[in-house]
Amino acid sequence: MFNQLTYKTKFYGTLAVFMLMLIVIYKLNIKKTVALRHEYLTVQTDIQSGKDAPRRLIILENKLTELNSMLGSTISHTDLHEKIIKSILGDPNTDMVKIWEFPKSSIYSDGNMNIYTNQLTLNSDFKSLINYLYLLETKEKVSRVRSACFKLKKMRGTMNEKLYAEILLQNIEIAQK
Repeated sequence: MFNQLTYKTKFYGTLAVFMLMLIVIYKLNIKKTVALRHEYLTVQTDIQSGKDAPRRLIILENKLTELNSMLGSTISHTDLHEKIIKSILGDPNTDMVKIWEFPKSSIYSDGNMNIYTNQLTLNSDFKSLINYLYLLETKEKVSRVRSACFKLKKMRGTMNEKLYAEILLQNIEIAQK
């Protein structure tokens, strides 16, 4: 029977059987091997990320602390008045700064956060006010300085002028649920 077939037909028949064998071998063995290799690589990357987790956690905690300090939420709003007064009294560069007005905090509450806003009015010379403003923004980080406005006011009855700085401070705190 096979003797009657031409070489061309025998070649195509052999090629078809070879292709059929390749498909069967792929389905039985190679497909499972490729799937296992893929799973192995996935597990290896998970293990590597697991080894790296403590370092990444420390980095994330540092970023969170930095962001909280930028928001001014590292201090309780009830201690804010005391901290600002201590920062004025404790720094030798702010000897001349006098607190002119420091009213109670205004609170705005959104569903997720509370925003405490304080307006602080100081009286002094320009250099002392600038030094204290720099101290508030960089070293103390008691609260976030949102704005600072310098005003020159004439005193009633006398012709003296006094320089005032109105500083707007904000603390953002995540609402406790």
